[in-house]
Amino acid sequence: MSGFRKWAENRGAVELSAGVNSGTKIDKTDKFLRRLGFVQTGGNYALVLNHQMEGTSNE
Repeated sequence: MSGFRKWAENRGAVELSAGVNSGTKIDKTDKFLRRLGFVQTGGNYALVLNHQMEGTSNE
């Protein structure tokens, strides 16, 4: 992460954002990012859809 931060700063970036979409080890990832100075700015939400395979029926 430090290399990425340096790379971004050297190119004039003013902010880094990190997204967590896996749904696993969220607490550990949160602690890690906060230790690096990140602050939470939102959240991720997901809705699992029940897609039917073509040619099948719910009956």
